[in-house]
Amino acid sequence: MARICKSCGSTNSFGSRFCEECGQKLEVKINVSTIKTKFNVNRNFTFTLIAIIVAILLLSMISNSIFGLDQSLHKYFRAIEKNDIELFLKAFPKQTQLLLNQKESFGDLSYEEASKNLDTIYNTFMNDHGENYRLRFKVRAKEYWPKFRISSAKDYLFETWTIPKRRVNKVISLTINMELKGKGYKEDYIISLKALKLGSKWYVYPENNSLFFKID
Repeated sequence: MARICKSCGSTNSFGSRFCEECGQKLEVKINVSTIKTKFNVNRNFTFTLIAIIVAILLLSMISNSIFGLDQSLHKYFRAIEKNDIELFLKAFPKQTQLLLNQKESFGDLSYEEASKNLDTIYNTFMNDHGENYRLRFKVRAKEYWPKFRISSAKDYLFETWTIPKRRVNKVISLTINMELKGKGYKEDYIISLKALKLGSKWYVYPENNSLFFKID
């Protein structure tokens, strides 16, 4: 676009900064068009979006709670299948892991005794089902403890394992189907375990005389 000199009125070529006739500096005008777009917020869409976010958060909390228990049980049974005492202890609260790893004794229970018991169970299953046997489990039933039983459990857990009472939220009794496969056949068991929730995490409940399941 040609530029007009305000001083002498001469027409100058596009891009000129000074008038080609009188040498006067040319003014540069830039026209900026502002386009205003009205943004309409759809309230129904907003409420739907909020509801979806809340639902995702709730599902996440529920999922963490459920799978937290499942993860601890997986460590427990996987350790029995592989005869791995370190993995086995990780299924229990950290206080239990710490005290046992320090080789302290609790009645009939010690690190060595827990390791010996694990060896015994592993060898029994291996002799019955072969070295490459497989262990599978499924929770069959859960029984949530009432408050008075949880209160008693809090005393025991603190006195035995130094687990803070305020951290204990829930305790449940579990009935679990356990399946062993090997040597061309499978065998089913129904076993009993307890689990407790510390804060937002689930662990296998530590007993003072044995950390292992009971067969019903």
